[in-house]
Amino acid sequence: MQNNDSGQDVFFREIDKILSLAKDEAVTLRLLGATAIRSRSETAKKMSQSRKLTDLDFVAYKKDRKKIEGIFAHLGYAPNSTFNMLHGDERLMFFGSDFKIDVWLEVFRMAHTFNFKDRLAVDNPTLPLSDLLMTKLQIVELNEKDVRDLICLLNDHDLSQNDENREMINVGRLADECSKNWGVYKTFTVNLNKIKTLLPKYQAEATPVDSKIILDGINRILSSLEAAPKSLGWKMRAKVGEKRPWYETPDVR
Repeated sequence: MQNNDSGQDVFFREIDKILSLAKDEAVTLRLLGATAIRSRSETAKKMSQSRKLTDLDFVAYKKDRKKIEGIFAHLGYAPNSTFNMLHGDERLMFFGSDFKIDVWLEVFRMAHTFNFKDRLAVDNPTLPLSDLLMTKLQIVELNEKDVRDLICLLNDHDLSQNDENREMINVGRLADECSKNWGVYKTFTVNLNKIKTLLPKYQAEATPVDSKIILDGINRILSSLEAAPKSLGWKMRAKVGEKRPWYETPDVR
C-alpha cells in the first residue's frame, strides 16, 4: 500500500508488514476506518496530511482468530487479554509501541451492527467502498474527521447498483441494509442531509471538493434509500420512530 504523506511512512510500512504476514498465513484481513479511506481517496490524502494516524482497524473471518492472535504476537503486539476474553467472539484488540489494533471478526458492532462476512472477498486490501461508507454513516454523532472522510469518498467515487466496479460505491448495498432496519435508515438519512448543510465549509479549503458532485451523489443515495422496498419489521419500527432509541451506545475503546 502506497501513501503520499511521508510523515506517516512508518505507519504504512507497518500496514504492509501486517498484510504481508496475513497473506503468508492465508488469513484474510481487510482495512476499514480512516486508514482505509485515505488509501482509497486521493482527496482524503490531501485533506488529511496533518492528521496523524495511530489506530488500525481490520475485519477478518472468525475462523481465523487463532492465526490472527499469532500474527500480532509475532509482530510484537500485546493482546488486551481481558477485552479479548470477553469480546473475542466478535472483536480483538492489540497494542504495540506506536499503534493500537482492532480486528472485527465478521460482525461490526458500534451504533449499528453490520455483518461483513460475505463482504470480505469482494475487495482488497480494504472493505468495499460501500461498506467503508456505511461504517461512517452509522455514526450517530459525526465529528469533523468523520464528515471529512464521508465527503472525500463521495467526492472521489461515483455510484453504482452492484459490486462490479471496485472504484464505485454500491448504493444497492446501502439500500438493502436500510430497507431491513429503520434505525440504520434513520441514521444514514440524517447524516447524509447533515453533510449537505456542511459542504460550503469544505469548498473554501486549500483542497476543495466539488460540491456539485457530492450533492448529486447524496441525492441519488437518498432516492435509492427511499425507493427500496421496506420490510414489515422496518414499517413497524418506523411507527415507533424516535420515541425510543434506534441505535446502541458503542464501545469506543
